Amino acid sequence: MLHDIPANVFKTLLEFDATSEKIAYEHCVDVAGLAKIHNIQHEDVMVRLLAQSFKGKVLDWYRGLPNGSITTWA
Repeated sequence: MLHDIPANVFKTLLEFDATSEKIAYEHCVDVAGLAKIHNIQHEDVMVRLLAQSFKGKVLDWYRGLPNGSITTWA
């Protein structure tokens, strides 16, 4: 079962395109912090939030993964 993503989260979700100096780990920490602020506790929501933040080559990489290959936040 997929849980709903709170609509107000998207206003503050930072994008990640791997062109800045931020590394992927730091971006994951940022997404986890945002989830904590919005009291998001479901892994499916966290994974989808992370995917929604991807842009550019990172999004291309993500789309190239086999369906269902990322199933948990851990």
